[in-house]
Amino acid sequence: MLAALGRAPQDPEVAYFLGLIFKAGEETPRAVKAFAAVIKTFDVIEDRTRAEMLRRPAQAHLDMLDPQQPVSPPLSRETS
Repeated sequence: MLAALGRAPQDPEVAYFLGLIFKAGEETPRAVKAFAAVIKTFDVIEDRTRAEMLRRPAQAHLDMLDPQQPVSPPLSRETS
């Protein structure tokens, strides 16, 4: 999975699943970093519904792991 992130560092799906792996392994700092990466990069996904399906659970995991993290804004309904 880390190799996949190295090949696609801006892929929010890879970052999301890494966050789940780190969370399950009780590696909280690494999980927080991975979920924060989802929030920073989810807008690269063209399908807005799919992007929101990643952003919302990533934000929920961040809220549980690090309540001090800022909340990400939802996607606008406009399409580009």
